[in-house]
Amino acid sequence: MEAKKHMTAELPKGKTIVDLFADFVRYLFNSTIAHIKEIEPAGELLWGNFGLTVELDLTHPNGWEGQQQEVMRKAVIQAGIFDVEEARS
Repeated sequence: MEAKKHMTAELPKGKTIVDLFADFVRYLFNSTIAHIKEIEPAGELLWGNFGLTVELDLTHPNGWEGQQQEVMRKAVIQAGIFDVEEARS
């Protein structure tokens, strides 16, 4: 039986892991907003009234240590979802 080889993909040229994570988080956030606006009868009004007060809890695996958590913080700041102070809390 042949052992499976672990394959790692290279990042696109000029992109960091923070860039990719930020793009992904921004996509999820924007898709969620679009879904709320489309699916709820008064979605536009609902988001307009409460969108700025929405609280998000981002979670990570228990095994993540400071370095991985810092990548997550940088990504959500870069994505424009949290500012620096919010990402630290």
